[in-house]
Amino acid sequence: HSTQKEEMSVSEENANIRDHHRRLLAAKYELRRNLYKALCKDPSLPSDLREENRFKLSKLPRNSSFTRVRNRCIFSGRARAVYETFRMSRIVFRTLASKGMLNGIKKASWWLMILQNSSFFQTNNITMQKYVKARPVRKGVDFLSKLEAI
Repeated sequence: HSTQKEEMSVSEENANIRDHHRRLLAAKYELRRNLYKALCKDPSLPSDLREENRFKLSKLPRNSSFTRVRNRCIFSGRARAVYETFRMSRIVFRTLASKGMLNGIKKASWWLMILQNSSFFQTNNITMQKYVKARPVRKGVDFLSKLEAI
């Protein structure tokens, strides 16, 4: 779509605030919710006691459940494709990583080692692949068929 926005919109900011409140509520009611759930599922208890705990569980705030919590990007407010460890979306992560603003993050080069160690290639002198109309053009590589490799 369009270029990356630098600031969050008001709705995205509100979504982050709502999610933060849900996290606080979930942490506050976690023990109580787990206790009621365990008592509801215990078959050794009388049914009226289990029903009472089920009623208490239903009276807890809806947002106090961890299933209502959604991981969101702290920069853009985006809810989809968020890396949990970095708390940012894939778009923001890629932008910051390509600018070198994330310590210890660099572009991976493992695919080259896999291609070089692969039994599908006769030689190890692999050069850059150019894609022309979605077809890779390999230069300096003798490609073997799967039958020849076995």
